[in-house]
Amino acid sequence: MKDYPDKPGISRRAFLGTGAAGAAAAGTLAGGDANSAVESKAKKKYVMVIDARRCYGVHACTVACKAEYKVPLGENRSWVEEIEKGNYPNVSRSFLPRLCNHCDEPACVSVCPTGATWKRDEDGIVVIDRNICIG
Repeated sequence: MKDYPDKPGISRRAFLGTGAAGAAAAGTLAGGDANSAVESKAKKKYVMVIDARRCYGVHACTVACKAEYKVPLGENRSWVEEIEKGNYPNVSRSFLPRLCNHCDEPACVSVCPTGATWKRDEDGIVVIDRNICIG
């Protein structure tokens, strides 16, 4: 098996720590009343963190997505974008997994012709009903 050197950048632990510190600072600076603080704690918001430095373009995430959501042949709900930087002979290539971002205001929900896609109020996850989806 080929050994890949770590790509330069911030570690996952440092990234998550910085994000947590930033969120705490934003909450402190925002102030607000006690009711808004209680309301924001009541709703869960899930996130997925992907360390792009460890992605080598094997498309395992794409295969897993297709299997989990029973995506038909020839269609994808996720993909891996290949990014090339520089000019020959100093060219570098990296891979960037592109997945559903579970946006705050997802465009896919508003354009779905059958209503098969919606955002759950309790956790913000964008859901697709495969039984009525035509896409």
